[in-house]
Amino acid sequence: RPPHAVDKKRLLRSDFFPGLGWMLTRSLWEEFGERGWAPNGYWDDWLREPDIRKGRQVIRPEVSRTFHFGAEGGVSGNIFGRYHNNIILNNLDVDWGREDIAYLRREDYDARYLAQVEGATLLDVSEAVRRAQSRAGGATERYRIEYRSQREFTSIARKLGIMGDEKAGVPRTAYGGVVEARVLAGDGTTTTLVYVAPPTEELLRNFAPDG
Repeated sequence: RPPHAVDKKRLLRSDFFPGLGWMLTRSLWEEFGERGWAPNGYWDDWLREPDIRKGRQVIRPEVSRTFHFGAEGGVSGNIFGRYHNNIILNNLDVDWGREDIAYLRREDYDARYLAQVEGATLLDVSEAVRRAQSRAGGATERYRIEYRSQREFTSIARKLGIMGDEKAGVPRTAYGGVVEARVLAGDGTTTTLVYVAPPTEELLRNFAPDG
């Protein structure tokens, strides 16, 4: 949702199964089918369980290709309505066959993404928001905010206007424990990218080749 979704061609890796819209390979479909497909009825949460996910990741677009329109009648009771109701839908026709998406290969993606997160200026959430809103760091500045517990993450997420929940220990949209947000500047048009990330030592473990 605005201002967090901006780049309509950007794809990211994620440890969090999105739930609202997805594709998978035939082999995965058959694997999950052999296990009985969500015996508790909540198939999205079932797919997020560690013994089902098995460390696998998904590829997600920054700008959503799906929209949650079920304000009434859903099993969640629309508890996330204030987020779902403002989802930005992609309106750009992207010919993915012509796009170079080799950067998504894990061995390349992880090293580059870790460098981007580590290279971001470390601030607390209040200072990050203040500087982003005033564009104090300039057009290319990126910020990193550390969290050390789920409770702390939820507090930071609330201040950034993103969802602060987790499923099976993974924050929503996280990759290696990192969740992205964007803060809108006072001009109402430009945004600053913010990484909400675990402390450096945990971050390095999460992105270790055998992590």
